[in-house]
Amino acid sequence: MEYYYQDSKGNETGPVSEEHLINLAKDGTISKESQVRNAMVKSFKNAEKIPILAKTFKETEGAFTDNKSHITKNLHRSASMVEAPSINYRIMAFFLDLLVICAALVLSHNLLKQFGSSLDETQISSIFLGLCVAIPILYYGLTLGYKAQSFGYWFFGIMVIRGGTLGDPVLVGRAAFSALFFLLTLPLAPVLIYIFNKGLHETLAGIRVVKVKLG
Repeated sequence: MEYYYQDSKGNETGPVSEEHLINLAKDGTISKESQVRNAMVKSFKNAEKIPILAKTFKETEGAFTDNKSHITKNLHRSASMVEAPSINYRIMAFFLDLLVICAALVLSHNLLKQFGSSLDETQISSIFLGLCVAIPILYYGLTLGYKAQSFGYWFFGIMVIRGGTLGDPVLVGRAAFSALFFLLTLPLAPVLIYIFNKGLHETLAGIRVVKVKLG
């Protein structure tokens, strides 16, 4: 069966298939109050009263609420304040995180020197090289996976979420996967982020970065 709906300006749009209508409800184009009718009748009714949409609204409402709460819980901001981050914030957040990672690497190197008396310089260098990869992955994996923010992200009001408009929690595994590919594509990442505001590592990991406005 095909359907018609009224857009935000009250214009009738259609016909569209059931599948397309459901997708419009999922991405927010059609809300519960939107006017919808099937092709066999002339009268419109609220979308939430259309049987094929009622279940969709019920399923997506919980996901939307959980996601918006996840985005804003650490910054105590309303969902309407979420927007795409500027390239400047992303760059500054990166360098702030880089300072944290470098501090952790310096501390690790000093500990290796202090407690690795049985190791020669080659072994220490090999272990330290491994830490140069492991520490950034652990840092981003744990901070983004558990809190959706690294220290730099928190400082500049940036957060990460998984997926599209509604999104899902990133979780540690996905965040660590993103961090690994960020290291592998590091020379290319700044260019892609500058052009698309999204790095290849974020695309591969299925995450996106959002900015929470301060007012």
